[in-house]
Amino acid sequence: MGYAVDQFHTLDLALFLAGAFAAVTGGLYRSRANTVGGYSAMLAGAAGSVAFFFFQWPVNYAGLGSFVLAAVAMVVGSLISKPGPAFTSAPR
Repeated sequence: MGYAVDQFHTLDLALFLAGAFAAVTGGLYRSRANTVGGYSAMLAGAAGSVAFFFFQWPVNYAGLGSFVLAAVAMVVGSLISKPGPAFTSAPR
């Protein structure tokens, strides 16, 4: 039973954390990141985790695969959509 619980927690964390991590780090460190890229990262991270679960692949591959899919989706989603307005920190 312990192994099944560990698998569940790993997939659960990958389900939510992969997309969130890619969206936050992409938004902070990538100048062209936008909302479409963030949403696509969240969806790809969740879909990757669920797909790896249904294919019965090892849990380690599911976690790593979800993070990679989310990062790729963040970049692709940001590239296929228009960039948002430029952000300025000081009012003019």
